[in-house]
Amino acid sequence: RSTNRVKTLPFDRLVRIGDSALPGELTFVAYGDGGVVVRKRVPGDPDPYGYSYVAVDDAGRVREVYDIRTFAPSWRLRAAMYAVHIGAPGGPGLRAAYAIMGLAPAALFLTGFLMWLGRLKRTLK
Repeated sequence: RSTNRVKTLPFDRLVRIGDSALPGELTFVAYGDGGVVVRKRVPGDPDPYGYSYVAVDDAGRVREVYDIRTFAPSWRLRAAMYAVHIGAPGGPGLRAAYAIMGLAPAALFLTGFLMWLGRLKRTLK
């Protein structure tokens, strides 16, 4: 009876293989059936968590390498828009401004409602 089982490498070895396949900062590792996916933040990547990744199977073979630097300009623009969406380029100051601007509609609703109640009160007298 023969089996075609491939020897599974240890987790840390799979991560090292994925990490070495692409330059940049390792930001996230996902482990599942069939291997690992190593997410990387390559130089010039606007996403703080990295838009690029490397998929490595259990035997240590690199299956896929997605490097944002090789993507079409439209995909790089999409990644940059996501980074602006979460406030990454501006840091905490931009995130605070986003939070304040996010509260503006609620404040406008509340003040408008209070003005309407005051007008209604005057009308009913």
